[in-house]
Amino acid sequence: MHPGIEVAEGESVLKKHLLGAFTGTPLEAYLRRAGADTLVVTGFQKQHCCDTTTRQARERGFAVLFTSDATATRDLLLRGEIVSAADVQRATLAAMTGFADIVTSREAAQALRG
Repeated sequence: MHPGIEVAEGESVLKKHLLGAFTGTPLEAYLRRAGADTLVVTGFQKQHCCDTTTRQARERGFAVLFTSDATATRDLLLRGEIVSAADVQRATLAAMTGFADIVTSREAAQALRG
C-alpha cells in the first residue's frame, strides 16, 4: 500500500495477490456483513485488476461504479506496436459499460451519499 495512504480506525485492509479483489480474499464476506450492495472501483492497470474485480462483483450481484478518473493504465505493447494509455483507457471504459456504471469520482461520491 502506498505510504501516503492512512487507514482510519475501524477501517479494514485486505491484501490481494491476484488480479481480482475477490479472489483469495474475504472481500465478499466483508461486504455482505457490512450490508454493501455497491462497489466503487478505483486503481491502476484498469484493464487488468479493475476490470477483473468489476466482473467478479457483478457475478456476485453487486452494483459497480467504475471511476473513469480514478482508474489508470499505461502504454502497452502489442506485437511491437505501442497502444497508447489513452486508447487502453477508452477501450476498457467501453467494455466496462456492460458490467458497471461509468462515473467520475465526484459522481461516485455523490451517489454513495444518496
